[in-house]
Amino acid sequence: MSAYLKRLQIDSVEESAEHPSAYLKRVEIVEVVDSDGNPLETVTEIGTVAVSPDAASVAVMGSQTFTVVVTGGDATDLTYKWNVRNGSAQIDTPDNQATATYTFIAAGQTQIQCTVYSANSSNSPLSNIAMVIVS
Repeated sequence: MSAYLKRLQIDSVEESAEHPSAYLKRVEIVEVVDSDGNPLETVTEIGTVAVSPDAASVAVMGSQTFTVVVTGGDATDLTYKWNVRNGSAQIDTPDNQATATYTFIAAGQTQIQCTVYSANSSNSPLSNIAMVIVS
């Protein structure tokens, strides 16, 4: 996709102190558009996603809180989607939070997953955690 500079704003023109015959211009790109005239979206990267703690043991009907840690990347509009990939657990906190608390309702191994999204990112990394539950 081609991008076009739609508007260029020159805020000020000043004479250079070092070179009196030269002028310094402050130029700011105000808007970049695609070939159809639509604003060009900035693409960001989410970075590396990890869940903390990465393993734990709890009793049946016990609970555990997990936190997503994102390192690197430049996306700032992160959203979170937690789910149970296998096993028996229920989420006790609202979705779309960096922290989630689960109650484990049966013995066995449960895997919790968090997917991190960004509206303008080119990637959506997953992070999994294996959870061993003891009765």
